[in-house]
Amino acid sequence: MSTTDCDKTRVYGTTLDVAADLYSELLTTGYSLLESDVIKVLTINIKKYAAWADAFNDAPATDDECVRPKLVIDDTTVIGVDDWAIIEPLVRAHCDLVQARRMEGAQNLGVQGAGLSSSEARQIYADAETAMKKEAFQFQPFSTETPKPKFLGDDPYWLWVRR
Repeated sequence: MSTTDCDKTRVYGTTLDVAADLYSELLTTGYSLLESDVIKVLTINIKKYAAWADAFNDAPATDDECVRPKLVIDDTTVIGVDDWAIIEPLVRAHCDLVQARRMEGAQNLGVQGAGLSSSEARQIYADAETAMKKEAFQFQPFSTETPKPKFLGDDPYWLWVRR
């Protein structure tokens, strides 16, 4: 994810591009979501992804006084192919949740319900969010060393006795 230029071979597109592609797919499969709904869902979930992927440390600082860089996620945010592979299941699950809530609302008006219930869609969304957190979290490997005791020799028994 980037707010600046990046490697063009690894870019899926801007937030608007991704939302337009997803909207056109959902529209042809019977979803009642608007493109603005898809943009909103996408932006919400990109923010969740950015928090877990530690994207805030990659954001460029805007001024010299900025202690922690501000990452602005909007319509022009560039989404990489690798980022989209992690975000996509969460975004689709969120779209399913919004669709399920709309269908349940329409059932109150007498429309025949179809698709997932909102409780099923909510569980799928929660599972997708958990999976996204696991896939997005990255940390460089590190090792720890325990110092050798400087008293009572190398025998660990004496460490326990002394407590």
